[in-house]
Formats: sequence, C-alpha cells, structure tokens
Amino acid sequence: MQNDNWRFGAEKNDIVLDTDTYNEMDDQFAVLWALLSPERLNVRALTAAPFLNEQSASPADGMEKSFLELERIVELSGRNPQGLVWRGSAAYLPDRRTPVLSPAAFRIAELAREARRNGTRLKILAIAALTNVASALLLAPDIAESVDVVWLGGQPYDWETQDEFNFRQDVAAVRVVFESGALFAHIPCIHGAETLITTLPELEERCFPHGRFGAYLRELAGRFMRRGSSRIIWDISTVAFFCVPEAFLQQEVELPRLLDDGSWSRSESSGRRALLVRHIERDPVFNRFFEALERNSL
Repeated sequence: MQNDNWRFGAEKNDIVLDTDTYNEMDDQFAVLWALLSPERLNVRALTAAPFLNEQSASPADGMEKSFLELERIVELSGRNPQGLVWRGSAAYLPDRRTPVLSPAAFRIAELAREARRNGTRLKILAIAALTNVASALLLAPDIAESVDVVWLGGQPYDWETQDEFNFRQDVAAVRVVFESGALFAHIPCIHGAETLITTLPELEERCFPHGRFGAYLRELAGRFMRRGSSRIIWDISTVAFFCVPEAFLQQEVELPRLLDDGSWSRSESSGRRALLVRHIERDPVFNRFFEALERNSL
C-alpha cells in the first residue's frame, strides 16, 4: 500500500536519471525507455555516475565512458545532448560530510530548487552508486524537501549481506541519501529487480527489429549475451516504477539504521520511513518497454 504522503504519482514527472551507463547493458535500456516515454517522463537531465569494474580503469574513467555513452543514446534519439547530459563525480564520497563537486551535482540541485519554486517535485531515478545524488544533497541540503529518490541497489533489510554493486561502491553516499529527509523509494535487487529477466530469443523477436534503437540494443546484446543465455535488465525497474506502477508490490516501512560498515543495524531505527518494493511483475514491464520501442521505431 502507498500512503497519500508519498508523491510518486502517476502524472507526468520531471526526472533526473543518474546512471553508470557504460557499466553493462541494462542502463542503456533504461535510458532509452525514459527518453521514449514523454507521456509519463520529462527527462530534465541525464547524469553520469562513477563506476569501477572490468569496463573501466577507475571511477573517473567509468564516469567519462558513461557520459559519452549517454551522449550517443541522446543523439540516437534525435535530441541534442548539450544541456541534457552532465558529467558526474570523478570519485566516490570521501566521507558522509564532503560532497564530490561535479556538473551533475550542481545540475541536480538547480533542478530541485526550480521544482520547489514551481510547486512541484523532482524525481531522481538512480541506477548507480549514489555519489552524484548524495553530493547534490550535501551541497544543497534544502533540496531534500523537493526531491523524491527512486534507487535500485542493495538488498532487503533483513538480507544477510548488502554486497551489491551499486551499494558497495559508495556506502557513505547511501547513508547520506537515506538520512537526508528526501522521500525515498527503494528497489532492492533480490525480491525486487531480479524478476526482470529477458532472453536473446525474446529480444530478437520483440526488440531488435525496431529500427535504429533495436539495432543499438542488438549491438549491446552482442557484447554482453551469448546464444541461449538470459539476462536480468535490472535498471529498467526505476523507469517502470513510473511507467508501469501496477506491476509493483510495495510497502511503506521504517528504515533500519545503516552502519558505517555497510550493514543494517538489527536493533536501531533510523527514524525514517520509505517505500520498499517487495516484488515486480515481469511481463507487464517488458510488454510496456517493447511497446515504447515499437511506437518509436525509426
């Protein structure tokens, strides 16, 4: 159930999509879907997040590669990336009090203040380490009153470990966002986004035939998927939260206290409440995504 105080509404939403786009292939699905859903999402900024894995030499390199990939996607959609795509943090937070300055952090703060002046709220869809979002909140703590954060990362609070990519890269940033006072919806990986599985045969039938967008996603799948394999497209969960809200089972919960070592306290409450996604129905999400691709087939 969703309390009326939570403002993750079904109306058209101004959004920032914060993404480590070059990290694997699921971010690109999410970015494309957001850009192809103007009836529900008004994309005000795409911000590149730092990441470090086999696709990057450093967090800064990961951020720069993500920035360039975002520019590529925006140009593919026929839009101008200037003023829409922003470089983010070149490093993770050094602690819970010190922001990492970046164009992305300043842009998030600017858009949040604009939303407050307009009597609206800015939705931040975060599908990466929370460094950029946390930096914006540290730079401008007042924006917590006018932003709603939907984050894919971590696991349910009773899970044995939080050893998950988006979570473990910047635990300090997770603490900043969780404790900021911003309205917060949490999509964990286990019992959450893990349901969003697709296969190469499904993509070949319903995705790849759709013009230049399908061809772009075919190129990605060629890099990350093998014949006969399946893959979880984790990051579309945040876009689906707004485009297919009926597919989500969510519950208002009291957040436990997050400790410095990245574990949840079993005995202490943070005093904060959030929406926790308990389950996502897979088929409605992919059906809506494929429909968006088909409508915009070029």
